[in-house]
Amino acid sequence: MSDKIAYCGIDCGACPALIATVNNDLVAKEKVANEWSSEEFHLSPKDVNCLGCRSDTLISFAKACPTRLCAMEREVEYCAFCKDYVCDKLEPVFKMCPDAKDTLEKMR
Repeated sequence: MSDKIAYCGIDCGACPALIATVNNDLVAKEKVANEWSSEEFHLSPKDVNCLGCRSDTLISFAKACPTRLCAMEREVEYCAFCKDYVCDKLEPVFKMCPDAKDTLEKMR
């Protein structure tokens, strides 16, 4: 599998934040920041700096992602290989990105 597939099955390689980071595209970073910001969580273009959850360059909320942290702690390559798959940590991911579940199911 690609290192651009997140532990949870999200295709980081298709993520607009990763693409904007790789291309150092300020306009794209501004767009991501505007689209992903909320009242509780504000992003600025400088916050949009991410190379996927398997890298050391992460957008702030990815650093604290419970799914990512759990997979790293359990030392599984992907959640699909965890003995507790499918757990409650994945449900919000699957609601946000149904393709992630399809990716993990194909791995199993």
